[in-house]
Amino acid sequence: MISYSRNTWEPIVGSETGEFLSSLQVDEVSKSQLLSEGKRILGKCIEPEKLGKNTTGLVIGYVQSGKTLSFTTVAALARDNGFQLIIIITGTSVQLTRQSVERIRTDLRLATRPDRRWAFFQNPRSADDFRIIRDVLAEWTDVRVPKDLRRTVLITVMKHHQHLKGLSDLMADIPLEEVPCLIVDDEGDQASLNTLVNASEESTTYRRILALRAKLHSHSYLQYTATPQAPLLINIIDTLSPEFVEILEPGQEYTGGEEFFHNQQGVLRTIPVSDLFHDDNLPGEPPQSLIEALRVFWLGVALGTIIDREHGNRTMLIHPGRRTKTHTRFAIWINHIRDSWVTILDLEANDPDKIELIQDFATAYSDLSETVSDLPPFDDVIGHLLRSVHNTTVIEVNAARGKTPSINWQNAYPYILIGGQAMDRGFTVEGLSVMYMPRGLGVGNADTVQQRARFYGYKKRYLNLCRVYLSQELRDAYSSYVDHEKSLRTQLVKFERTGQSLQEWKRQFLLSSDLRPTRFNVVSQAFDRGNYSKRWLTVVSPHYDEVAVASNRRIAAEFLKTVDLAPDAGHDDRSKIQRHMSTEYVELWHVHEHLLTKLRFFESTYTGVMLQILNYLHRESAATCSVFKMSSDPVSWWFRERGLANNGNISNLMQGANPSLSRNAYSGDRSVGDKSRVIVQLHRLNLTQNGEVVARDVLGLAIWLPSELSASWLVQDQS
Repeated sequence: MISYSRNTWEPIVGSETGEFLSSLQVDEVSKSQLLSEGKRILGKCIEPEKLGKNTTGLVIGYVQSGKTLSFTTVAALARDNGFQLIIIITGTSVQLTRQSVERIRTDLRLATRPDRRWAFFQNPRSADDFRIIRDVLAEWTDVRVPKDLRRTVLITVMKHHQHLKGLSDLMADIPLEEVPCLIVDDEGDQASLNTLVNASEESTTYRRILALRAKLHSHSYLQYTATPQAPLLINIIDTLSPEFVEILEPGQEYTGGEEFFHNQQGVLRTIPVSDLFHDDNLPGEPPQSLIEALRVFWLGVALGTIIDREHGNRTMLIHPGRRTKTHTRFAIWINHIRDSWVTILDLEANDPDKIELIQDFATAYSDLSETVSDLPPFDDVIGHLLRSVHNTTVIEVNAARGKTPSINWQNAYPYILIGGQAMDRGFTVEGLSVMYMPRGLGVGNADTVQQRARFYGYKKRYLNLCRVYLSQELRDAYSSYVDHEKSLRTQLVKFERTGQSLQEWKRQFLLSSDLRPTRFNVVSQAFDRGNYSKRWLTVVSPHYDEVAVASNRRIAAEFLKTVDLAPDAGHDDRSKIQRHMSTEYVELWHVHEHLLTKLRFFESTYTGVMLQILNYLHRESAATCSVFKMSSDPVSWWFRERGLANNGNISNLMQGANPSLSRNAYSGDRSVGDKSRVIVQLHRLNLTQNGEVVARDVLGLAIWLPSELSASWLVQDQS
């Protein structure tokens, strides 16, 4: 593989891209952003003229943020820049594939445009497909064909091993040596990766993708996803391990985890434990929180009738579990409630049942008024309620009846969709306003949990009308994922600017201990997890790399010149080894940037603690810390001698209290410093083993982390 971690060439913007952007129904700011991101992505791919090379890239967006529009922009740019073949690997189901193909056809105007710049094929495998694709590609080397009339082959293929094999077989007999190609793998973290890596075998879909790539002599492979944990954690020698990354920013109207779980928590509702249940133990009656959610949803539909005149859609999504029998039970409940309420709402105004039901809806109206300041009068809303409830279509979104149904969004304004896995990933819900998910974490794979957040999307205009009902366990998981996602994206953006291959990036995440990063069957390299809170971190192997030892000495000496040190306070009976130089209120960002991140230690715990400190600085940029130059005075920095254990690590870096002195003379290194703040201790060491000095003048380090810095992390060493 050839590494292209920075833009290696500058794509031009031709007529295809210009017309594509002009046709989009988005604002000019969004168009400009799409274009700049698209140019950066394509500029990191293999330049069309550089034949015989290939690369893999990772493009990271947010859930429901419009990744399809990003890769259709890249496709238009690729057409303008001489890419002759573009392959888009779509969803793993017929429904998701159909959804993606419809968007691609719409965005590129394949059915409405007058020209024939594109030769489009869906799951090609026939002899006719072969002949046309071969002949279209041959036009690119035929000098008799004008450049503007040469067509680009655009292929969509379902992410299924049979369809992938059919495409690979078709490509085997087409001359491709001089055909620059772009492959887009939509949801590239799903199904494409090798699920048998730990058995030293290759899963079928993974093997088919490798076979397809082997047929294409010059190509760039782009993995698009909102959950990049798996591609980042697979072995870096894997063909699908990305070499460069691009981070997508959503449009201004996007609302994601930050809005829902940090800024707009007024739209969140906690499902009580009493309303949660397992698929094998379904209750006979619908949970009360479900009934409350239905009232809020139908009031929102009535409001939409008043405010929007039923433009677009209003949808409620219910995700109770994986099993279809659970979906059916919910559908029975909801259809019964809908029919019952339609009957009651059609009664005379003075009917007791109707009065009671209207009072229940008044409670839901009060709930909505907490986030909507300009609600129409309650009586006006109630006037539209009967029609809103009656016109709602309830659909189970699963394959219980043979295949997953498609939603015709034009057939109704309000929908209630009930399902599980079919709605986890890539499934777009129009006008989603109420989400009800009475389930827990399951096995707790972070990427799977995040992909269930179908309530994210472009809904800032009506976010105050939305409600999301979750268990407390899921609320906590989504909230912590916001920090995980923010930290990961920040790291990758910063690393991308270095121009290094992504395979050089340290695999390090902030991630709640309640969550696993991804499914274990695609990850062959072990990783470490931890969280230092009210604890000392001591570096136990600072001596293994002689180059790093010399570098650390120099970095520490240069850093100490930037701070004002003074003798620390203490008992007069202390020995010189127990007297230190210190500074009590140095800015933590300065220590982090000019000392800690420059030191080279090869321990995952050290990497994790650096993440904890960085995460804290994002919240508390003005935080201070203490720095101690241990066993020193204004003139000298005395060596401490420390022994190595049988495993080669330092047995005990920090000195305890000296029993030969009075109890109050020196209580030990662990008692040094103000433990309400970060403490950094720098030690100067000679290391011994079996009575002999084996390493001289080694920088030792200890860091105290107070509880405010608590954050769980994951570190994988692929050096």
